Amino acid sequence: MKVYNKKAKEVYYKTGTFTIDHSMTFADLCEYYFKKRRTVRKSTSLQNDMYSLKKFESLNDMPIFMIKPDDIKEILDEMERAGKKPSYINKIHATISKVFLFAIDEELVYVNPMKNVPKYERPDELLPEMQYWTYDEFSTFIQAVDKVQDLEHYLLFNFLYFMGCRKGEAIALKWEDINFVTGVVRIYKTITQQLRGCNFKLTPPKTKNSVRSIKMPSQLSEMLKERYDQVRLDPLFSPNDFVFGGKRPIGLKNVGIKFRDYAIAAGVKTIRIHDLRHSHASLLINNGANIKAISSRLGDNVDTVLSVYTHLFQETEDELVRIIEKVTGAGE
Repeated sequence: MKVYNKKAKEVYYKTGTFTIDHSMTFADLCEYYFKKRRTVRKSTSLQNDMYSLKKFESLNDMPIFMIKPDDIKEILDEMERAGKKPSYINKIHATISKVFLFAIDEELVYVNPMKNVPKYERPDELLPEMQYWTYDEFSTFIQAVDKVQDLEHYLLFNFLYFMGCRKGEAIALKWEDINFVTGVVRIYKTITQQLRGCNFKLTPPKTKNSVRSIKMPSQLSEMLKERYDQVRLDPLFSPNDFVFGGKRPIGLKNVGIKFRDYAIAAGVKTIRIHDLRHSHASLLINNGANIKAISSRLGDNVDTVLSVYTHLFQETEDELVRIIEKVTGAGE
């Protein structure tokens, strides 16, 4: 790829006068952005950026110095008219803002058009309630999963509910990450699939707090140990094989489809597969688990857990007050 703006920078260094390269298009800018960011950003983040920037393909042939706030705002407004949530639109907004800040830093444009493109808000919109399953709902769901014909998904759904891991963390798990003697699982990676040029890639997890070792409940440990004893009989077995998938990881997209179909078959409310993580947290919170222990298990910090699950802690607070009143006789 050619080096953009080289002459303009030479002029700037010699004369102090900056001259932009009028030939650079939005498509050129995006290509340059990804080339420069490939060594400093996680592949998952770059993949998300690529997805967001595809929304602006209509600007690809336009020179970047000609792009105005209204050009960008019209595309974002169209998303709003299509019923997209403000959180979704603002994620796209944040991505293109990063690209134009990059263009400013690289001295490719004089003015950032995103400075005059506001974020999207709907003041009257009610925030959706957090979705999660109680243990009874999960039990109803898991009974609908075909344990014989679909054992991998059966085990994966149990793992997500009883461990509270993120989907990518679970699918990245290998047999060598599990200690069946202690029942401890090491979580130190996640997986990205459908990347350009490769089927999947293992990367560090979401945050530093996400690197953790957590213990399995006995029923889950027994399920996975039984599966382990089966698969290691294969002459080609390796401890480096994926727990959910084998030599290759189970497909992320198919997991979500299976999850929805089984939920419908079970007659329980449909939730996202990520909501199994919320279900795990609610199970612990509503049974009085220590907040610091919960945050360590989830791979989050205490503040994050408190902010995400505020309403559940309020229910726990009410239960604590009832205990005090019972002991003191004040509630009689």
